[in-house]
Amino acid sequence: MIIKHATLLKSLLLFMAFFVLQIVTVVAFHYLFPETPVSNLMALAIDISFVICVFAGFKYLRRDDFIVNSNNVSNAIFLVLLLLSFVWFLISPLFKIHQHQWNLDVSFTTHNLNEITKNPNFFTVYGLLRVLLIVPILEELFYRKLILSSLLRKYGVYISIIVSSILFSIGHLDFNNSIIFLVYGILLGVTYWKTKSIYYPILLHIFINAMTFFLI
Repeated sequence: MIIKHATLLKSLLLFMAFFVLQIVTVVAFHYLFPETPVSNLMALAIDISFVICVFAGFKYLRRDDFIVNSNNVSNAIFLVLLLLSFVWFLISPLFKIHQHQWNLDVSFTTHNLNEITKNPNFFTVYGLLRVLLIVPILEELFYRKLILSSLLRKYGVYISIIVSSILFSIGHLDFNNSIIFLVYGILLGVTYWKTKSIYYPILLHIFINAMTFFLI
């Protein structure tokens, strides 16, 4: 039984290692830089943990055989999923666990952009790059390129996408938005499966994060 589900166990162990590595890295950073806000240290710890786990994953999990497939079919599928992501973005506040009154507000964006403009230090600039580029690339390499593609070798499409999407949702450590992240994980997983290219889910992830940053 264990051998039969070795791929699933390896994926779960990699996911658990990611969390343990985050904790160890944050503690180390806090010891070395005690005056730096923990939130900033956590962001760095998460990204460093992703990089280490991605390299480890490519070594211990089999790389998938998906190749870049930029034909018109993939482009059409991507555009449909892009539209579905936008629709889900509009209605997703209704699915928060703790419901609050929601309206489209740019104050969050204004605050971030003003902070970056008026105080362009390492963490403010890095925060912007992280949301719009670093996180989409690292998360897609980790959750789709490694975990999902490994699961697809051994299990059905639906099980593989659901499991990887659940891990994607748990990985955000945000209970209030867990359903929202779960659905986004499914959309990103379907994008990867249908287009057979990691570039499409990365682009979709950038689009999702950009909407969140600039419209909420």
